[in-house]
Amino acid sequence: MERAILLLMLLAFSACIAEESGEVVEEPPPAKGDTLPTTTPPALQENAPPLHESVDRLNLSLLWSYYTREPVYGVDAGRSYVAAASYDNHLYLFNMSGVLLWRFETRGNAEAVALSERENYLVAASYLVPEARIYLFNLTSSNASLIWEKKLQNIVKGVAISEETNLVVVAAGDGRAYAYTLEGEPRWIFETQDSAWGVWDVATDGMHVALAGDDTYLYLLDTSRKLKWKRSGGRGSYIYGCALSSKLVAGATQDRMLYVYDINGKLLWKFRSGFSNHDVAIAENPELIALASWDKKVYLLSYDGRLITQLDFVQEPTSVEFSTDGNALAVGSRDGRVYLFGIKN
Repeated sequence: MERAILLLMLLAFSACIAEESGEVVEEPPPAKGDTLPTTTPPALQENAPPLHESVDRLNLSLLWSYYTREPVYGVDAGRSYVAAASYDNHLYLFNMSGVLLWRFETRGNAEAVALSERENYLVAASYLVPEARIYLFNLTSSNASLIWEKKLQNIVKGVAISEETNLVVVAAGDGRAYAYTLEGEPRWIFETQDSAWGVWDVATDGMHVALAGDDTYLYLLDTSRKLKWKRSGGRGSYIYGCALSSKLVAGATQDRMLYVYDINGKLLWKFRSGFSNHDVAIAENPELIALASWDKKVYLLSYDGRLITQLDFVQEPTSVEFSTDGNALAVGSRDGRVYLFGIKN
């Protein structure tokens, strides 16, 4: 089966063979016909389940955006920071008001980024043929210092970190997830089934590790590598994004589907977008799920599967993450921008 996003993937892959340098480019004025993301009400759904009361009056507003020159394929948001990974070969760290605090030049395209629970650490990955670089930074109030850097002979598309359990996990194109301690010592390796693009994404809540496999499987492990369960959406359902919370595990797939399971692996519901999906995020308060799709939309759904609203973008959103308090949503996009939206209910 031909994959719907193969052309886009080839374009993205070709971009990773060149490095760029130079000063920060100021945000340009919108191009003719270009607009900021807009909120679109969902279509009416017959016999839809009732909304959770915490999300029945949801409003989103754009707080700020930042232009990085090249597609942004990784974002994360905590209490104090928003982090981003851009194909302009840089990592970015902002405060919640959008002020740029720190920028780091990577070797090759910056692919992924993640903040630890207490925001004392930041892990990131970049790629320049034929190897990936994995970076761990210590964060201070306005800066970051490199603790260690590792090489991996394959692309890394996702990273996750838990300082509570002394764990860093990276999702690699060779079909493996590699775990390290915060000190940089190897901890374990988990191998998925054979696939073209390997493991696309990884998430951890400190108790579990979720893996998005190009082998069509969504995996849930404990932090010692033991497999708790795996679920497949069927042939062609390559999983490109994953997220988990204390209640839910979600997988976003190439064939337009979002699958949401309980923590024990029971399928609760599924949602179909207009095109291939790239990432998913879960907030616990309010109880929300965000889905980034290549149909140029970010969908906001309730825990019971009801579409609440959607954000329309000029180019494809590639990465989504809720802030720790659930009051904001960070979005990375192929238009080279990092967006932060405020959430009110």
